[in-house]
Amino acid sequence: MSKVGNLLKAETPYYKVTLPLSDQEVQYRPFRVKEEKILLMSLEDGSDSAILIGIKNLLNACVDTEGFDAGKLPVLDMEYLFINIRAKSIGEVCTPTINCPYTGEVVNTKVDLTKIKRPKTTGIKDSKIKLSEGVGVTMQIPTLNILIENDLSNYSSASPDEIISLISSCIDEIWTKDEVYNREDLTKEDMNEFIESMSIANFDELGDYFESIPVLEHTVKYTVVNKDTEEKENHQLTLKGLNDFFV
Repeated sequence: MSKVGNLLKAETPYYKVTLPLSDQEVQYRPFRVKEEKILLMSLEDGSDSAILIGIKNLLNACVDTEGFDAGKLPVLDMEYLFINIRAKSIGEVCTPTINCPYTGEVVNTKVDLTKIKRPKTTGIKDSKIKLSEGVGVTMQIPTLNILIENDLSNYSSASPDEIISLISSCIDEIWTKDEVYNREDLTKEDMNEFIESMSIANFDELGDYFESIPVLEHTVKYTVVNKDTEEKENHQLTLKGLNDFFV
């Protein structure tokens, strides 16, 4: 690389953040034009997997911590890290567009990314879930790689088929009184057959596990004009996940 190419790199600031779920401290820098271009190309593609791969590549490029792998991050950690890097790279304020659920109007809001509170991580249900007297599963929290594998950007709004696929990817072990079956030793067909054999109560238990996992969220207050009454109304809405923050 030429001397000129290294001039700005020498001036690059680095920051540290502790991720909420893994409690891992990582060191990162703002993303550069090269990384932003990769992210913008993935946004142009439009598919969930392309966008997630773009985020994964950006995080891996910007984090300077030994052994770091963005794909292995729990989704909450990925989102929290991304908003911190984005705040240092482009600006602390983003302007998501929301559809007001009260009036149906489209509203532009402003969110100060530095004001988003670190999510509480207490209350996550036990990953070992007993399904019957002799059978249970050990779950893992969804990671960025798992979302990419399932072409799913936001598991909190997934369809029933997507939830089944996600559950299959997040079952780490199936255990009985006598044996333990590891995820990597089972085929997709094995997993689907196992999930489809569950009772509704079993399936709901797994759903409760996912619902107990904290998500990135922030409540915004806004004013909108009701077209029917032509009066201003004050409302608030809770944004959840990267999709809500950056649409």
